Amino acid sequence: MDGSLAFRSVLPGSYTIIAVEDAWEFPWMEPGALNRYLQHGQNLTIGELMNGTVLLPDPVEVQPR
Repeated sequence: MDGSLAFRSVLPGSYTIIAVEDAWEFPWMEPGALNRYLQHGQNLTIGELMNGTVLLPDPVEVQPR
């Protein structure tokens, strides 16, 4: 798998996209769990009826707590 994802019907707004490698056991639902990765993210603003592709750099490795 190459990590490609497709999102449809995304609400317009500002988002930060982060690619995290080998994060199957990651506690996604914990408040603040992604804070340490935000600096590696890519900011993206989605408009109405927008189509496009976003390519991210290499994924960030999960860091131990």
